[in-house]
Amino acid sequence: MGVSKERLDSIKSVGNIIAKISRNNASLLYKMDKVRTVEEFWSVLREVARKIPGMEEKQLRKIRPTALDELIQLVKEVVKEDKEGWREVRDLVVVYSSMYYGIDKISKGGKNK
Repeated sequence: MGVSKERLDSIKSVGNIIAKISRNNASLLYKMDKVRTVEEFWSVLREVARKIPGMEEKQLRKIRPTALDELIQLVKEVVKEDKEGWREVRDLVVVYSSMYYGIDKISKGGKNK
């Protein structure tokens, strides 16, 4: 399929959102990794979205919530073309989530506050 740079930016932003939400509990990151159907993907994405209102203002300033909308549109388009194409998007979300989670952990001196 191949993901355009603009779309990749949205995927990166969602990865960052998941990393920030997973600061105190990495379960959402692991749930996203275990997703096997597009329905499960929507379910985990819903959980992610539900956590955004509870984020601290400081953390909210570090994310781009509209990236969730962009990701939804991307997955809907991909599924129209190829029913299994959403898996590439999921894999990229997991890679970026894990990367940003690690960066955040390192920048906090190994402590997930």
